[in-house]
Amino acid sequence: MIRQNIYLERAHGWRVTCYFAVTHYEVEEIMQRLIEVGCEGDNLQTAYDNLCSDSLNTGLCYSGNGESVLVISCASSPAQFLNSFVHELHHLASHIASALGYNQKGEDACYIAGEAAEKMHPVASKFLCEHCRKH
Repeated sequence: MIRQNIYLERAHGWRVTCYFAVTHYEVEEIMQRLIEVGCEGDNLQTAYDNLCSDSLNTGLCYSGNGESVLVISCASSPAQFLNSFVHELHHLASHIASALGYNQKGEDACYIAGEAAEKMHPVASKFLCEHCRKH
């Protein structure tokens, strides 16, 4: 697993804790982080079930209290990683836009997604290249 913390200037310093190549071994740490950002009840149980499943090609995103947790499991291929990455990035941008009162279909939400992608690129790029994934 790789952990990355990013701060989004366009979202007024919104903090995002990103977890890449997650397996069931990291469940405790991620669950604690989810609780810290306000995840509870059914959402917390769903996250727990997802993390414990040890499934490939899955992820989750939860946002609260001006911060988010974004998780991408191990992927079966670079294309599948990109699929999960874009999927969770969309959730992230939607959550933040909603919390800040932005139009989720507007430019602000897209700029937030772009900034997050740019900041996540140094880590995410390692999973997009088949050669890099093997070394």
